[in-house]
Amino acid sequence: MRSRFVGECIRQMICLSNYLNLEVVEADRYQRNDFLPWELDEYAASFAATHTYAEYGKLLIQRYLEHQLV
Repeated sequence: MRSRFVGECIRQMICLSNYLNLEVVEADRYQRNDFLPWELDEYAASFAATHTYAEYGKLLIQRYLEHQLV
């Protein structure tokens, strides 16, 4: 039962991230300035030393767009 809950939680997180990315893409801004808690965790763990928040936001949008093409 726990794995089902975890799987649903992950799907909800992906949905929320995709929603923020879609808003940015539809507004033709291609710049994310708002981040969800798990995105901030990823930034701190993997990108803080090499990327600014603006660069990380662009990376999130790039990932989103690439995923939409699949």
